[in-house]
Amino acid sequence: MKLKITDAISGQSLFVTLDDNQSYAEALHNHTKEFISVPATHMRLWLVGNKSSNLELKDIYRICGAIQAVFGDSLVWDITSASPFPEDPQDIDGYLLLNGK
Repeated sequence: MKLKITDAISGQSLFVTLDDNQSYAEALHNHTKEFISVPATHMRLWLVGNKSSNLELKDIYRICGAIQAVFGDSLVWDITSASPFPEDPQDIDGYLLLNGK
């Protein structure tokens, strides 16, 4: 699963690939520790659940739990059938906005 993480305060973005080789929380922490100030606030997650997606409910729980463990605030999430940012590459499975409103 490929996530695009954006910090609304700094405007910086990065891509993180989550796989089963390490815990999602560990992967998020390792990739974002110098990028984002923790705790983040007003987190919003969009998961792209189109026909080509193999996203399952257990994956959603793992991703949401890892995000809250690493960034430490409440999380609002939604599943969308298409990317909320059509200018981005089509291989992104989810978008996480931190510190937005």
